[in-house]
Amino acid sequence: MEEPEPPYKLAFEERDGYLLADLKAEIMEYDAAQDCLLEIAREIERLKQTRLMVHRQVPTVMPRGQLFFTSANMAESFKHVKVAFVNPYPDLDEALNFGALTANNRGAQFNIFRDIETAEKWLLKSQ
Repeated sequence: MEEPEPPYKLAFEERDGYLLADLKAEIMEYDAAQDCLLEIAREIERLKQTRLMVHRQVPTVMPRGQLFFTSANMAESFKHVKVAFVNPYPDLDEALNFGALTANNRGAQFNIFRDIETAEKWLLKSQ
């Protein structure tokens, strides 16, 4: 039996100094988010990357409780990876900043940006 198509599109591009994960979806629910993060973690591990940019082209966020647990899981999975999220949707800033804060309070190094250029400058700055 074939696996159903995931409710998101995820494409990777190796860039100079980091991995770009281009994520597109109409919505991102908890289970799909966990699957997506696992795919990203596998690619990070395969390429031995320590910097990641997620271009998050998803116009919604999951409920705050689910976002909390997803962010806590990400902090554990990406604890040695500097992560820049590019969010083109200003109305999602508060929720995504909450997610980044949750992860950062658990030892992660996450930040939210509006555009790729600004995110890249932060991402490539010395740690």
